[in-house]
Amino acid sequence: MQTGSPCIDAGTSYFEWEGEVLVDMSEDEYYGSAPDMGAYEYVASDIDDELEITNYQLLNAYPNPFNPVTVIGYELMINSKVDLSIYNINGQLVEDLVTSIGSATISKGYHEIIWNASNYPSGVYFVKLQTENFKQTQKLILLK
Repeated sequence: MQTGSPCIDAGTSYFEWEGEVLVDMSEDEYYGSAPDMGAYEYVASDIDDELEITNYQLLNAYPNPFNPVTVIGYELMINSKVDLSIYNINGQLVEDLVTSIGSATISKGYHEIIWNASNYPSGVYFVKLQTENFKQTQKLILLK
């Protein structure tokens, strides 16, 4: 599970069906305000402490294809100036999601941006992550 996942705190701690208690969790059995949906509880500090990012990476957007929102994640191995931009099929800039080139750096680690493409037509788009010494592009498909 990733930071910002809708599954965090979305489970139920008590469930009764036809008079039979199927789930009855005490507050010390989960983190946060409710149990997480899924197999494991999400604890950011446990994951962040164990994870060492060793390169730059533009992660697969999810969902993809999407309508009209997708999550774009990227990893930075060191503090970096970053440009994360969306281009249309003709290579024209559609939207800058992150621009720190020429200004402050973005901290090392995992980052994610939610792109809402509700104002754009269906089609193929490209997201490009660029730092001072790294560049990666990924195809996105917007289906409305």
